[in-house]
Amino acid sequence: MPLHYHAEVEAFIVLEGTLELLQMKGARAEPFSVEAGEMAFIPSNAVHGFRNVSGVHVQLLIIGGPRIESFFVEAGTPQSQSNERESGEPDPSEFLRMLEVAKRHGQTFLGESWLVG
Repeated sequence: MPLHYHAEVEAFIVLEGTLELLQMKGARAEPFSVEAGEMAFIPSNAVHGFRNVSGVHVQLLIIGGPRIESFFVEAGTPQSQSNERESGEPDPSEFLRMLEVAKRHGQTFLGESWLVG
């Protein structure tokens, strides 16, 4: 997920695999890994992004307020319908659709990717 921010707090609980998160602290980017059994908390309006760089499946639980939930309801695909698809980069048209949905649910994106150093 590219760098973005929103008013609601967000928590990531990694159930399987390793997730890489990036949180901006002022002008400094702080990447960190969250492994299975660990949790990360993102404060309100904190610029952050996340991705799977491990090469293996990552399963996570994201906890947030109603606007985050409504984003995932509109933008996501139920797991029962997505089992055929491999994990990985989204199709470009799917990605652009997700960005538009995110805007409608109070998320502001700072670009389409996040690169550190």
